[in-house]
Amino acid sequence: MNPFSRRLLHLSLGLAIAVAAAGCSGRHAPSPNATPSGPPLLLDQRGTIMSLAELRRNVDLRPFVPVPNPLAYAALPGLGGPDTPANRGVGIEYVAPSGTRMILSEWPKQSFQLNFISKDLTATPCTPVIFMHENIAWTSKRGALMTLIADGEASRGAIEREARRLLARGACTR
Repeated sequence: MNPFSRRLLHLSLGLAIAVAAAGCSGRHAPSPNATPSGPPLLLDQRGTIMSLAELRRNVDLRPFVPVPNPLAYAALPGLGGPDTPANRGVGIEYVAPSGTRMILSEWPKQSFQLNFISKDLTATPCTPVIFMHENIAWTSKRGALMTLIADGEASRGAIEREARRLLARGACTR
């Protein structure tokens, strides 16, 4: 493959991942944890909400769980290849210790580079990178892609602090 084609492929994959992380869609089930009087979960728009037990049957990836009692789990469409349990990701919506609702999304290692703003995340694991103004992405030591976004209003600083908290708790070892 010539250098131009390779660069175009890397750029295309990076853009595809950014779009997927920002707005994955799939078949949706009502969240079992949402209440009619509470705000809807952003995770409902990103994947298929299911219990942790169902998730383990439908997704091979074993996710890093950021808090003891998340609001919801969801199977996310894979970033590449066929829609199989091996390629699917996991989304976890939770309330961070700061009180902000967050979504941590994780996808298994893929066989391509992950470029965000011309930076290959796989080259520097555990190093958070800003994408789409306030969101954070990084790869784990084992190559899993992780993204962190707020569900609702949150400052970039609040999201960065939460990413540092997750990394300190082991989000990079997956």
